[in-house]
Amino acid sequence: FAIAGTGSHERWARFLQTIARETFADAALSLPIAGMRRIKALAIAEDKLESFFHQNFKDYLPKAQKESAVA
Repeated sequence: FAIAGTGSHERWARFLQTIARETFADAALSLPIAGMRRIKALAIAEDKLESFFHQNFKDYLPKAQKESAVA
């Protein structure tokens, strides 16, 4: 999982988070629902994605992101 070098864990976590967000955005465009239901579904899914990253990669995320997860 780690790449040699300082801060490599943080870079990997950010990379994985970026890939997950891009994949999420592509998947969200194909949802067969519209209007407020779509917005609500997207918000719930985005919260779950962020929660997953903060739960599983909290030690590798930048300090500012850790603090925003607590707030």
